[in-house]
Amino acid sequence: MINIENINENIRNYLEDIYITLQDKYGDNAGIKYYELLDELKDNKPNVYEIIVSIMFLDTIRLLIDKYNKNFITEEEKIILEYLKELNNIDDLLEELEENKNLLSIIINGPFKFNRLNVKGKATMLLVTPIEYANQFNKFHYLEMMCTFKERTKEEIINLYKETKSYQDVLNVVDVLYLGNIKGFSKLLLFMIRTFYKWKKVILLTHPESISNKEIDLINIIESNSIDDAIYKISCDFDLIEIIVESFIFYETNDMSFKEEIEELYNKLVSDEIKIKLKEV
Repeated sequence: MINIENINENIRNYLEDIYITLQDKYGDNAGIKYYELLDELKDNKPNVYEIIVSIMFLDTIRLLIDKYNKNFITEEEKIILEYLKELNNIDDLLEELEENKNLLSIIINGPFKFNRLNVKGKATMLLVTPIEYANQFNKFHYLEMMCTFKERTKEEIINLYKETKSYQDVLNVVDVLYLGNIKGFSKLLLFMIRTFYKWKKVILLTHPESISNKEIDLINIIESNSIDDAIYKISCDFDLIEIIVESFIFYETNDMSFKEEIEELYNKLVSDEIKIKLKEV
């Protein structure tokens, strides 16, 4: 799989690192030094400056639109939002930055606030503005969308859990795919459904007292529906997705002897019909 670089994310992290460095060095004067740095970039590296302010603008307007949509916006923020909405592209933004020195102070904290969001929060914010609109400001927006909503392999999911030890981090990645790449979401969920069914069907047949009613419901959904219908029904219930994810992680991170035993019993006890159905793509 081709690894695509998220340039916008790298720049946000760069800006945060720079500000932390300035705080360590200049303390309360870090803000002044940060503005001076941006001025230097504008004069000496205008292409970099353009990318930075485009990210600042988009992050700020997304956060404001999200607050407006949730009816959680102040009257002052409404005025700012209407002002920002008058800018239609990067040329408008750069021209306005020259004419209105206060504009930079309005948008400067956007990337910092964006970076405070978790993976799902960032993905949600990217979807607040249409792709065509964001492309008018930031040349790397499409790449950021590709990176954020790219398909995830089951190996990536397993490695993510091993790194973070957090089911929630995995669930956030699954949610991101559901938000912006339903095909990738369905493909990943199918991997997980296969693993869940293999393990839990064996448990149901060998130790039925050890399986929960929700897990039995899941098994029934998988057995009584086509794969597409099963994925749809499961995706409509977050509790079911959570069970699928946790079961998948537990099974795939267990030792080989455990998996070999489950595999042997699965091949012996489960009908060929369901095995064939679960191999469907």
